[in-house]
Amino acid sequence: MQLRVLCLIEVLLNPALYDSDSPCFYPPYAADNWLCLPSYESFITSLSQDGAYSDMLTVLSLSSVTQKAIQTLWPLSSAPGAQSPFTKFVMGQNVISGRQPITCVHIVVR
Repeated sequence: MQLRVLCLIEVLLNPALYDSDSPCFYPPYAADNWLCLPSYESFITSLSQDGAYSDMLTVLSLSSVTQKAIQTLWPLSSAPGAQSPFTKFVMGQNVISGRQPITCVHIVVR
C-alpha cells in the first residue's frame, strides 16, 4: 500500500511524464507503437485503487519512486519471433544508473 501511495504522489506531481497526450510523455513509451496505455485519468483511478491492475505506467512510477531501473520480462509476444511490448527496460525520473535493475517477470497461467 505504501508503494502505491508513493507512486500516486509521483504521478500527481509529474503529470506530463505519465500523460500520453503531453509533449513531455516518457519518450521510450511515446516511441512504441505497440504499447497500449490508459489515459492519464484512467491511470490515476486505477493506481489509487488497492488490488487494481497495474500497467507499464505503474512500472515507470515505481522506477521513479524506488530510484532503480526496472527490467520487465513478458514471455508472450505479439508475433512469432517478436519481443513483447511489455518487455522493457524502464528508467524513471531522475534514475541515474541502469546497473542492477529490479527484474519483474510476468507469468501467465491459463
